[in-house]
Amino acid sequence: MNFECNAGNAGYNIFNSMVVDNNLKCIDNYDDDCGYTYFHETLDHKSWIDHVFISKSAVDALGDFVILDSGCNKSDHHPILWSMTHVK
Repeated sequence: MNFECNAGNAGYNIFNSMVVDNNLKCIDNYDDDCGYTYFHETLDHKSWIDHVFISKSAVDALGDFVILDSGCNKSDHHPILWSMTHVK
């Protein structure tokens, strides 16, 4: 998602009903070394506005998490990568 996930944000307020209805969980991990998903170089603006939501039933299958901050990415948004593990 491309908005901040807090109750004061209009985009989140609209989207949150779908999150509740579909039993989803935001799986942001703010411990990442990068610390932001959007960066506007000329304005020096950084924020965490890209999010990943997953079914609550799949949360236990989450593995490693990383935000790719690479010079080969031509976007001002950094890709978020999650690995999944096999859960029995």
